[in-house]
Amino acid sequence: MTSPDPTQSAALRRILIDTVEQTVPPVARVRTRRMRTSLLTGLIAVPVAAAVAIAAVVMWPGADSATAAEALRDAADVTIATSDPLVGPGQYLKVTTEAAYLAYESDAAGQLNAYLSPSTTEVFIPSAPGHEWVQRVTAEPATTFYGEASHAAAQRDWAETVRGDVVRVVRASDGDFAQADELGGEIADVPIPETPEQTLVLLREGPYGDGTDAGALAYAAQLLRDGTIPAAQRSNLYRALAMLPGIRITDGNAVLDGRTGIAFSLDADAGGREIIVDPRTGLFIGERTLTTSATGAIPAGTEQEYTAVSTAVVDEAP
Repeated sequence: MTSPDPTQSAALRRILIDTVEQTVPPVARVRTRRMRTSLLTGLIAVPVAAAVAIAAVVMWPGADSATAAEALRDAADVTIATSDPLVGPGQYLKVTTEAAYLAYESDAAGQLNAYLSPSTTEVFIPSAPGHEWVQRVTAEPATTFYGEASHAAAQRDWAETVRGDVVRVVRASDGDFAQADELGGEIADVPIPETPEQTLVLLREGPYGDGTDAGALAYAAQLLRDGTIPAAQRSNLYRALAMLPGIRITDGNAVLDGRTGIAFSLDADAGGREIIVDPRTGLFIGERTLTTSATGAIPAGTEQEYTAVSTAVVDEAP
């Protein structure tokens, strides 16, 4: 197959959750919790033509709407030249999601500290519908800290994690994992319209849109995180986002999980949400939410949470 079929895509959506909307509130003391990791998919960049020439464009934070819209339209053009991975009989599409969120802790003086709590989720999708899917979630110790109290908090919470399940493996037919409801419930398999104009209406007014441009960006990110939408529909999503007033480039060289792309956000989005797109392939790299102001030991511009995805074709599952 070239990508998960509609049945598999629907199953994938059933176990998707929206981590980027789940911000951790900065209260006086917040008990650390392991983030319920999103199940995401992406596509492997496989050039259809022998080469695709990409013009080098220097981007800068705060680039105006016209520049951002042009970059999104360019991504829409390039994504058509990227094919889906080929998964042969007996093989699996392995989707690896790296995710992290800030876990908060107050120090003795009441100042907010935090550490970045990472996890890795791997999902093995079989080539044939109806066969067993495998999900493996691995908790990881913290490596990024803000404030002295965050180190002790991370050690305490990691010790608690070690007493539980550092690695959890779940198996289910067609991705119908038992914890789907706990992880956020079902997500409707909404068809993406054929034109950018209709797609923008869907993003603003569809089942997950809230009528605002910020809601449209959030809904687009949710659809892109699915990763199984065809290139033409992905292109429509980019073109629809290019039509949003206030769309801007916040970082022309945004690095997420070791990959570099263009980060897009909205002037009207006070939550610091960014989606990141690879301009060479048109693939959705992931998304992140940045702190918009300094809080305690946490500086402005800190990654509050992020998700990034990579894919590979493998012969075996755990």
